[in-house]
Amino acid sequence: VLLHVKFLSKVFPRAKFIHLIRDGRAVVASLLRQNWFDATTGKRLEYCESVEAATQYWMNMVMAIRQDAADLGAAYTEVKYEDLVTDARSISDEVLAFLGEPWEPGVLEPYRYSHQLPESESTTADEILSPINGKAIAKWRTELSPEQIMTIEQIAGPLLRELGYMV
Repeated sequence: VLLHVKFLSKVFPRAKFIHLIRDGRAVVASLLRQNWFDATTGKRLEYCESVEAATQYWMNMVMAIRQDAADLGAAYTEVKYEDLVTDARSISDEVLAFLGEPWEPGVLEPYRYSHQLPESESTTADEILSPINGKAIAKWRTELSPEQIMTIEQIAGPLLRELGYMV
């Protein structure tokens, strides 16, 4: 959706946009696990096939959204996935304040409510409906080989550093 932030901000001038950013290494690990196909060709999506393509895809998405959102000022904010998971209450407070919404305890307890997931959802209901936990934050460290991690960091190092994921 945020890839269309310029258009959406014109159609909905009072809208606010939240860009949830995740460590590129975690995104690459996740993309490589996906079995997503192009509906028109039947071929596996390129960015799910190689570390290089997945890394470039992550970089392109983050940079394109940030560039398109550059003129939105106070209508745009970024939230790191890892911060949201490790400090859910504080980050949720910030997000709700950004949106001008009051605190609601149910925000941190989605597992208490029933949900019907579409068949296209690749995340399982158990994962979505579980209490917030940090299990997935560092999963990439064991899913990716040292060579794959090095490749990601060589390609995306500047952006990873800019976002605070590397020193």
